[in-house]
Amino acid sequence: MAALTAGWPLLAAALNTTAPLDEGSTLRLEAPTGSDARLTVHGTGWELRGPDVLTGTGRSLARGAVRFEARLVVPAEDTPRDAADLPAALWNGLGRLVRIADPDARLGEPVATETLGGLPALTGPLEREGCAGTAWVIPAPDAVNAVQITATDCGDDTGEPPRELPPEIDRTALSTGYPEPRTAADPPAPGAPVTRAPTVSYT
Repeated sequence: MAALTAGWPLLAAALNTTAPLDEGSTLRLEAPTGSDARLTVHGTGWELRGPDVLTGTGRSLARGAVRFEARLVVPAEDTPRDAADLPAALWNGLGRLVRIADPDARLGEPVATETLGGLPALTGPLEREGCAGTAWVIPAPDAVNAVQITATDCGDDTGEPPRELPPEIDRTALSTGYPEPRTAADPPAPGAPVTRAPTVSYT
């Protein structure tokens, strides 16, 4: 028992470590069905935060005071899947999600945008836990999966967070894409950052 408990601090330290990310690094969010999602890091100074931050649901990155979180989700079967209604359903679901941790969080009115690859997306302002930022929702072309992204900046010690994120944050979020569905003959690459998506309901 002594040998086992002696290893717990080392395990906790491993879970809370961060790993530097080079500009151009690609992160993958693994889907149980359909296409995995991938996004590319734009800008320098990023770190990949430990898996305990978003266990089983996504990837969390840090860049100074910026916290960037990307989750791949599988909308429940009763979620509308048509191109006109799915983005709004995902946006409303993200609003409920951010209010779980902070009941006073506010997700503003979204506007339509496109990813760097031309996929339809929504983006809008986000305020939570005293920090300002932006959110994005990016459905997969087949509507099987979607990625929800939040990025917030709590600023420095002055207590007044910046109101706009650097443009490379937006480019990182909008780099999200969905390659061809992975098959059993095409397993994840060894050591590749991977997370599995939960099924979520927006009704």
